[in-house]
Amino acid sequence: MHPSHEHNLTTNPLHFGIEWDKCNVCSTAIGHYSFFYCCTEKCEFKLCLRCAVTPSQEERKIRHWSHPHQLRVVERCATFECDACNKVATDSSYMCDICPFWIHKTCGSLPRLNILVHHKHPLWLSDSLPDIYCQFQQFCKICKVEVDPSHWLFYCANCRFFAHIHCALSKTPVLRHEGADDDAELMHVPADDEQSLNYMKQKCIKDMISLSVNISVSPPILINHWDHDHPLALEHKSASAITMDDSNQESVGPILCDGCTKPISSSSDDANVLYKCNQCSYALHRYCALIPQEMNHSKLGKLKVHKRRALSNILECCENCYVLSNGFTFRPEGESYDYDVGCVSLPEKIKHITHHHPLKQRSSGGGAVCKACSSECWGWSIIVYGCEICDFNLHSSCALKPRTVPHRWDPHPLRLILSIEDDVEDHPQDFECEFCSQVIDTNTWFYHCNICDLSFHMLCIDPYFLYANVKFGAMGIKKEDRKETLVLDNEGLPALETRSGRSWKLRD
Repeated sequence: MHPSHEHNLTTNPLHFGIEWDKCNVCSTAIGHYSFFYCCTEKCEFKLCLRCAVTPSQEERKIRHWSHPHQLRVVERCATFECDACNKVATDSSYMCDICPFWIHKTCGSLPRLNILVHHKHPLWLSDSLPDIYCQFQQFCKICKVEVDPSHWLFYCANCRFFAHIHCALSKTPVLRHEGADDDAELMHVPADDEQSLNYMKQKCIKDMISLSVNISVSPPILINHWDHDHPLALEHKSASAITMDDSNQESVGPILCDGCTKPISSSSDDANVLYKCNQCSYALHRYCALIPQEMNHSKLGKLKVHKRRALSNILECCENCYVLSNGFTFRPEGESYDYDVGCVSLPEKIKHITHHHPLKQRSSGGGAVCKACSSECWGWSIIVYGCEICDFNLHSSCALKPRTVPHRWDPHPLRLILSIEDDVEDHPQDFECEFCSQVIDTNTWFYHCNICDLSFHMLCIDPYFLYANVKFGAMGIKKEDRKETLVLDNEGLPALETRSGRSWKLRD
């Protein structure tokens, strides 16, 4: 007798009467020369040798780490949706007789600690997302799909590496961030630092104007520029400006270009070639002096320069990056908003280190989310770089964030963290922004110092980012919509002054 059948069973070691059959308990195939048990009452019940020696139902119950009740071992294969992997597959199983809990036997047999091919550290198997990580959405690092907090997963606490169990067990390697041969001509980001980023932006302007101007011709010594009332003379030297501070003391600093508002430095091969006015502080990079007044943009359409001659003290807010500027701005035909020259000159395609395909300027909208800041890419007027193959999108302002930045609170440069797995070693605790004191969502990019353990949101790293494209040096720069005047305070930082004369610094 066997508990799985009401009749007596007898062995049938060499059963030549059948071609193939299956065990009625576990559905294992029985064929030629197989030992098995069959029913003496000729009811065609067959039992394989493995099931014949299996313990009774009570003895076949186990305690499993994932469930509070005992689970019954079900050897017969069945097709069901597993509560562990959430896949519908045919397998033997572990089933709870008290509540509706049912998992594949292969899932239930997985070890709690597994050394897998997709990560540098061993991964723990958990029946749900640990509470410490539930404050933000978490995504599988292999398939990039959101991890359901109630489902089983593999994870690494040190690196915040999460993976669905079927993804973690797959043998398909994760694509690393390597460029193809035809990516060499594209602009590769992020730039190493702010200085490299300025050179990169100047090259973008150079490439933009080369489409309409022959830049190989030797530049003239003296020019009359459409944006300035005085002649501009060509200079070939390291550029510095002598300005007067509030105490009438001379101070020396770099000359800022009145076109792109970035420093004119002698470190680049031709960035030190500038046009400068001998009567005032007006100066332009050589290539900024060649920027045309009208151009066609692949995404924004026909653009016309918004001249600064009559509006020299007005700050314009760029529609794309939302940064104020008193440099060259362009306005689409028939519209009332502006783009600064840095955004207008961005290349149509770039290659970012975080993605293995080139990214192309595309229209935003349609629910696309920026992978850097996790906010929606909305509005056709926003310049977004997106992959034509994958669901990968970046705001142009996020894509251009430099890899390292200095900060006055840390003696070391802070590094842009693009991936916890690749950029931070052994940091199981939360990352808290030093500026706003909020916990940082590690699915987003942020700045961090591995030595001092200081972290900042991308926007918090520089609270004065709003004025990054403003050339200071003259009083009375106005921001029309708030009727305020922007000046430099005694520490060289922007301060806002209302008409009543009350002054205050931006948040420090």
